Formats: sequence, C-alpha cells, structure tokens
Amino acid sequence: MPALVASRCDPHAKAFFESLLARKKARLQALIAVARKLLHAIYGIFRTGLKYEGTKLFPKITLP
Repeated sequence: MPALVASRCDPHAKAFFESLLARKKARLQALIAVARKLLHAIYGIFRTGLKYEGTKLFPKITLP
C-alpha cells in the first residue's frame, strides 16, 4: 500500500513508476520496484537517522 500511495503522491516515486511503465514493465512489477526502493530507504533512515529525500532515492529520474 505505501508503494501505491508513493507512486501517486511523491513526484520522484511517480516519475520512477512511470519510467518503468514506459519501459514496458507490468504495473505490478513497477509497484514492487517502488516498494523495494522504499524499503531500502526506510532501512537507511532507521540506520542513519537522516531524513527522507526523494532526490537521493530516485537520482536518475528528472521531474517534468
């Protein structure tokens, strides 16, 4: 569920999600990829205590 919300509301996650769909990935595969990235971010936040930054999590994605 968090991946679904992030792919709709977070501009960086949304751009990443849409880029996966543009590369002919299935919708569920794209959601799983967003979920995996969020999971890695959550682990990093707990480990280091830094704040969430979408630009660090999705660095290759350019926003329109």
